[in-house]
Amino acid sequence: MLVNQCLARQMEAEQRASSAAEEVRTLQDQLSSIREALLRAEQNAEDAKSAYERRINDLECQALTAKELSKGSRLEMELQSVDRRLIGPGPTGACQLGSMWIHPWSLSGSK
Repeated sequence: MLVNQCLARQMEAEQRASSAAEEVRTLQDQLSSIREALLRAEQNAEDAKSAYERRINDLECQALTAKELSKGSRLEMELQSVDRRLIGPGPTGACQLGSMWIHPWSLSGSK
């Protein structure tokens, strides 16, 4: 009878050990899955950061381009304004710029 009790306890202990080993494997699998998910999340964060930085760079380039275009547009508007004020040719082939007459020889440096 004592032998039977010892065998029963041994079988119980083996079952508990087997259950514990199975639980350890399950926990290790879960830990592995969590690590993989963390690595994917880190990669996604890096990808998002890179995309964000590229977008910021694109927007900065667009802003600079728009700024340069607006400078060009202002210059073009000023030139058109000058063109509108340029009336000519007048006497002796001169052109009028605003209230001032510009003679062709004054541009060439000879009279």
